[in-house]
Amino acid sequence: MTSLNTENLDRYITNTTTNKILGWVGCLFVCVGAIAVALEIDPLNIYTLNIGALIYAIWGYRTKQWNQVAVNIFLILVYTFGLIWRII
Repeated sequence: MTSLNTENLDRYITNTTTNKILGWVGCLFVCVGAIAVALEIDPLNIYTLNIGALIYAIWGYRTKQWNQVAVNIFLILVYTFGLIWRII
């Protein structure tokens, strides 16, 4: 019985740590993307904002923050459309 509780605790700690890392890495990519937009650094701004939105969507799914999943999937679609629009 004790090993089961320890296993659950280990899983909880691992999931919590992974979620915190995802949240901060997503934050870093979005901040770098915002700076790249302000400094007009193309295409770095598109790549970093897409990566940040993807990481936040994964984080939202893992933490069951469905509003974060929805807004970040929307952002990915907008950024991707903008990228395709520039290419065409």
